[in-house]
Amino acid sequence: MEATIVGQLARARAGDPFACDNGDSPRSGTVPGGTVPGGTVPGGAVPGGAGTGGARAAILFVDGAALSYDDLLRRIAHLRRRLGEMGLTPRDRVACILPGGPDAAAAILATLCWAECVPLSPQLPLSEIVAGLAALDVKAAIAPQPLLAALGAAGGIAMLASEDLADPPDDAAVAEDAEALRPWAGPDRTALVVRTSGTTSGPKVIRLSEARLLMAAANMQRIFALSGGDRCFCPMPLYHTHGLITGVLSALCSGGSIVCPPEFAAARLFDQLERTGPSWISAVPAMYQAALAAAERDAARPIAGLRFVRSSSAPLPASLVPRIEALFGAPLIETYGITEASVVASNPLPPGRRKPGSVGLPTGVEIRLVASASSAAADGEIWVRGPIVIDGYEDNPEADRAGFADGWFRTGDLGRFDEDGYLFITGRTGDAVKRGANLVSLVEIDSALVALPHVVDAAAYSVPHPTLGIDLRAAIVIEAGSGPSVQELRRMLLASLPGYKVPSRIDAVASIPRTATGKILRGVLAESLRRTEPAAAAAPATATEISLAGYWKAFFQCDEASLSDDFFSSGGDSLRLVDFIEGVAERFGVELDIEAILNGPRLDQIAGSIDELSGASDRIMTAAG
Repeated sequence: MEATIVGQLARARAGDPFACDNGDSPRSGTVPGGTVPGGTVPGGAVPGGAGTGGARAAILFVDGAALSYDDLLRRIAHLRRRLGEMGLTPRDRVACILPGGPDAAAAILATLCWAECVPLSPQLPLSEIVAGLAALDVKAAIAPQPLLAALGAAGGIAMLASEDLADPPDDAAVAEDAEALRPWAGPDRTALVVRTSGTTSGPKVIRLSEARLLMAAANMQRIFALSGGDRCFCPMPLYHTHGLITGVLSALCSGGSIVCPPEFAAARLFDQLERTGPSWISAVPAMYQAALAAAERDAARPIAGLRFVRSSSAPLPASLVPRIEALFGAPLIETYGITEASVVASNPLPPGRRKPGSVGLPTGVEIRLVASASSAAADGEIWVRGPIVIDGYEDNPEADRAGFADGWFRTGDLGRFDEDGYLFITGRTGDAVKRGANLVSLVEIDSALVALPHVVDAAAYSVPHPTLGIDLRAAIVIEAGSGPSVQELRRMLLASLPGYKVPSRIDAVASIPRTATGKILRGVLAESLRRTEPAAAAAPATATEISLAGYWKAFFQCDEASLSDDFFSSGGDSLRLVDFIEGVAERFGVELDIEAILNGPRLDQIAGSIDELSGASDRIMTAAG
């Protein structure tokens, strides 16, 4: 067979997956507590369809039951027959609008083999699904019966119930040379059509060929020395490339197996891992943070049997790495992937050196850093090139001009290399903002906040400022029942970051809004907090507050002043701070220091500092008299 997805899966079934060219890549890793062998599970048992050849487990349910390789290939052959009966060709687009789980993974894999697969989230509003089907020129949709019924009004699109695909005829061919598994077209045809998340600009359409998908899977196999003895646990959505390519496709093309949970549930995670016995996990930082919180809440014991855990799709605070490794009993491997090229950098497996905070070394591509107006002196925009990288977007010349230059793809991410060639992501071109004359990375603030005690998640964002141009704010999620107040945490932050990088306001929230792959939705966060700001603030009441409010209105040339007004949000900056302190000294006869206002920038806090200093002065004068 040609190098196609169906051909690779047939070879994996026969025990002939990708040949590992990792040289001396280890099959074990030294981790906290000792060495964990690859490909084994607690007690030495392999749950869920253990066997040989086509009877081996391919895709597992969370209860340990499994679809075998024979089951998977039957479903692939069955879908080819159904698409042919509907008059569809490899050049037609078929949407897969499916909830998570093994049946969805099998249906999407089958679609990749025979058509241009367009995975869409079933959680989208119906109007968005219909609009997406039209915009992407979809010819058929695979979805559960209730969703197909709701889509009936879409018109002009063939419908295929996912329930029917899960029950193929017993006579569906599975032999490697069977006619039912022969490719319809060559590996250069488009197999996957996805849209970028559009967190920093409008979404763009990406077409990925079978050849690029297989290169991406082979790259994963090389990085992690994947083999038939490995089992992945991947709770990522299958309509994102993290779940589909670096999870499902990489695991199966390497001859191993994968556990596909219907959804991520931190409270059930440890039971699911024990039932299914994976050798590696692939997830986003937010999922690992949720797992840490669940483990502490439920006193979960450390996980056994894992060879490594992989983190990708969003920055992982370096402070979390030791905790994650202790919980999962395996080395945490942080990688860097983009939809346009899959994984482009990764830390190596042990005994190779892993660097917390770094996404590792280039893998299968060239990477260069190009100076940008958004980057600090030592940083640059990350550009990549190589055969795994796409050549352009679909019907979007403007995005092509902005995103591609001389054979390089401009990722929009900012980074730096250290002396050993390890890449560190420092932000995105849209996430590096100028606060006054200082360039500030929001990602750096995120990491500093999460490193504070009892902070489980955090995100910085920018807001307009009358003199600085941009001001910084942040939101944090604090462990339930924890002691430190937001103001105490802000004071701790001042000890680890220069003052111009410390947000003028920090709010405690229940959760940080993110995409399904863990990227922070900073605009959504800013808008949600803007809407929750109190409509009316408390008025000054004490003599000090009333007098300070009068000075505040004159200093900032505003009509009103309330106790919750913030010095920096009202228009103050580091330059005006000195003038403000001198005015306070003239009016109140006390010398405020800069740190006092940095620690407590609200009007009521400044009034409290004045009262405290005034009281101290009175006591000194009384003692002297």
